[in-house]
Amino acid sequence: MHLNEKEKKELILFARSTSLREDLRQVTSLRAEWLQNQNLENIETWLTFLKGYNEFINHKPKPFRPISEKIMKI
Repeated sequence: MHLNEKEKKELILFARSTSLREDLRQVTSLRAEWLQNQNLENIETWLTFLKGYNEFINHKPKPFRPISEKIMKI
């Protein structure tokens, strides 16, 4: 991934923001606590959390790509 000069300056500005870092620490902490207290067998709860979190961090979804592998081993 190559960043242009504007994107590099923006990242440097974000990195210097103590309030942004503290906000992200708090989100991470709350996410970990929330996950420990949830019954993740309920997929709807998990998907609702992920959707909300991705909206919060302004995550852009990638286009769907079908899986082309025929044999997959874990």
